[in-house]
Amino acid sequence: MSFLRKKFWQIPAILVIQYMFWMLFFAICRLVFLVYNQEEVRKAPWSEILLTFPEAIYVDTSITCYILAIPMLVLIATGFTGFKYGLKIIQVYSILILFLISLLTLAELPIYDEWSHKLTYKALWFLQQPSEVFHTASVTQLLLAVIGTSTLTWVGFWMYKKAMSFPSPIVKDYLSSFVFLLIAPFVVLTGIRGGYAPIPIQVSDAYFSHYNILNAASVNSTFHLVSNIIQNLEAYEPYTFLKPEDAKALTDSLHAVPQDTTIHFLTTTRPNVVLVVFEGWAADVIEALGGYSGVAPHFSKLIQQGVSFDSCYASGNLSDQGMAAVFSAFPAQPRSSIISVPNKYVHLPCINTEFKKNGYATSFLFGGQ
Repeated sequence: MSFLRKKFWQIPAILVIQYMFWMLFFAICRLVFLVYNQEEVRKAPWSEILLTFPEAIYVDTSITCYILAIPMLVLIATGFTGFKYGLKIIQVYSILILFLISLLTLAELPIYDEWSHKLTYKALWFLQQPSEVFHTASVTQLLLAVIGTSTLTWVGFWMYKKAMSFPSPIVKDYLSSFVFLLIAPFVVLTGIRGGYAPIPIQVSDAYFSHYNILNAASVNSTFHLVSNIIQNLEAYEPYTFLKPEDAKALTDSLHAVPQDTTIHFLTTTRPNVVLVVFEGWAADVIEALGGYSGVAPHFSKLIQQGVSFDSCYASGNLSDQGMAAVFSAFPAQPRSSIISVPNKYVHLPCINTEFKKNGYATSFLFGGQ
């Protein structure tokens, strides 16, 4: 810790130590989840179980940077003013976050047993009736939750005290504070976003395994819950134009099939199927469909050699909505996408599952995130 005595490095070093502490604490929470669900975890090979920790780094970093936003601002103010209670404020804030994350980690364990997915907005919705929650949980579960939360919070606080035991208080230093002010917000915001990729980091970035329990373990519980809350707060229905009974009657009439009108045009009953999905591909660029001439001549040849459907309508207006429609026959939602809710889309039907049932081998290539 001798480098902390040097004024210039003191403030940035504190933020780095805070980052390392939270990353280690999230790893401990992940270990608690794996140990609690060890019967299901044992079905996976050890090599994949261990991967839950490195695969979680990006999402853990994102939520850690969210947490570090307040300490960063306090450190900047302390560095410019010499405010002697800066570290104390950060400590109180960190203890509060420690308790909330510990509570979330322990509360999630029995919920995962019941629902087979991480804690979501739905669980918080049930807290509107707290008496029902307490009546549903057994005395053993409540006792374990209290003891477990207290223990995990204490372990986290002990680690925090060890990590933040500095040889001297923060001293006022304008040069260090100014450089920190220029660099730290950029670094923290980059961490929150998950890097420089076109699409910000999301829950599914931690998914890596065919064993869903390992995906659940690698997903940061705090990040998952916050993301789910935001999605649910935004997911209202803006397209209510008809009464529910009228909308149902109209939908039922569209799906009504008085007789089978299937036309068989293939020369084999077991064709090789290659499904190519184009993004942003419109009829305007296809001459055979009334589009511009010479833009996609080879595609027009394919139309002449095969069968073309010229009255197709989009399920939605985004790639993730389109993929859910193509692969799972799931209609687009107005303000969100089923793909952004991993605990739901893992239960959807999928076209490759039907192929496998019929003896096909499948593979998937995707040119995006």
